[in-house]
Amino acid sequence: MFGKVKKVIEKYRMIRPGDRALVAVSGGPDSVALLAILHKLAPELGISLVVGHLNHGLRPEADAEERFVRELCLSMGLQMESARTDILELSRSQGKSVEDMARAVRYSFLDQTASLVNADRIALGHHLHDQAETVLMNLLRGSGPEGLKGMTPVRDRRYIRPLLYTSSFEIREFLAREGLSFAVDDSNLDPKYLRNRIRHELLPLLESQYKTGIERTLARTAEIIGREDDFMEDQVRLVLSDWNISESEDNLCLDISKLRALHEALACRIIKVLLERFSPDEKGVFFSHIQAVLDLAFLGKPSGRLNLPFAVEAKRDYGRLLLSRREEGGTGGDYCYPVAVPGRIHIPEGGMLLDFSLIDAGHQEVIELVAEKEVTKGEWVVGRQKSGQVYLDYDRLTLPLKIRRIHPGDRMRPFGMEGTKKLKAIFIDKKVAHGDRHRLPLLVDANGILWIVGACLNESVRITVGTRRVLKVVYDQVSEKSIEIRERLL
Repeated sequence: MFGKVKKVIEKYRMIRPGDRALVAVSGGPDSVALLAILHKLAPELGISLVVGHLNHGLRPEADAEERFVRELCLSMGLQMESARTDILELSRSQGKSVEDMARAVRYSFLDQTASLVNADRIALGHHLHDQAETVLMNLLRGSGPEGLKGMTPVRDRRYIRPLLYTSSFEIREFLAREGLSFAVDDSNLDPKYLRNRIRHELLPLLESQYKTGIERTLARTAEIIGREDDFMEDQVRLVLSDWNISESEDNLCLDISKLRALHEALACRIIKVLLERFSPDEKGVFFSHIQAVLDLAFLGKPSGRLNLPFAVEAKRDYGRLLLSRREEGGTGGDYCYPVAVPGRIHIPEGGMLLDFSLIDAGHQEVIELVAEKEVTKGEWVVGRQKSGQVYLDYDRLTLPLKIRRIHPGDRMRPFGMEGTKKLKAIFIDKKVAHGDRHRLPLLVDANGILWIVGACLNESVRITVGTRRVLKVVYDQVSEKSIEIRERLL
């Protein structure tokens, strides 16, 4: 088992020597096996481990399972980071299913914990049976290649699944051989969940009546589809780059003749990718929406319009296809202000006042900032909740600087992370109320988003010992009346 998992880790370059991995451990058989295997391989791989456990508060056994994981970590001499939450209350308040809410909160916890402990990777215990279930679930839902490829061995260059090609039978055999105990989650038997019905009814039926080794067959199919899906994603990026359509652009204009010249599969994927930019979590775009947009572009009259989910409007204007968001009340209009350094900007749309200044790295503030350990955990903010200051490495910026509002599809690289995330996901992590999100201004340069004001910094502008010049921004929430008073005093 150890050799098999090590080969998977090496094949997909999951971990590098010197990495720290946060291992997600629920206490169930899969996560316990994952932890035991990685703990055994850690010296050989040259890595260190930290355990993350989220107590969902869904079952009476939850506290006992948390204690079990804590004792397991103590026996292995490993650090454990844990948290508790009330999934039922969150699902009720946010109108989501328990399953969806639990998944969102779990990944948010893992992301935040990984940043807290400076983990380079997050290891998950998904195995071969989970992959087969996921492929069948997505097939029943009518998914395309992106769903049928199932789970990938490495996601977002951060999440890894070392057991993805190991069966549940192999995992149970390993646990018995090593004398390892584990917790049992009875909710995995509840037939009200589709995954459980696939696990206990459909897969056994397919195995006994249609195809021996169905799990590995489905996993192999997912791997083939995954490779082809990766190729398709590369083609989409190349086409959009050739058409000069940036990742953050949300008022899109496509040349219909160029769209028509593409293979139908590529045209469909491009429309899907562009429509998903308007979705808060890149979901909810279905075949019917994509086909309707293509019909608008290729069939019928030379002009027309189509209303789509997420307040998106598709419009045909002779040879052009236009995609944009319909303005809805309550979010305010678009704005963009140039930033001068030094300088001051009042943002009435967000009720904020920002002062920009440039200071030398030898300034006492910067010396204290670099020395302060908390700088490794996130944005440097001091002062009251409604008033603070933030520091950015000025020489890492690409001028000009601007302050603008949030656009659909915006992404950035949060402090402490390698890859980018949608702002929607960052707001969930930071627990920013939905109604407040459109009021938060963005500081951007020529390369993208540097700072969600008061919420999250980009990793690329981190202050380090090599920083020479520092952009200091002092920000405050103000009213129009207070601005008038300040201007009189000045």
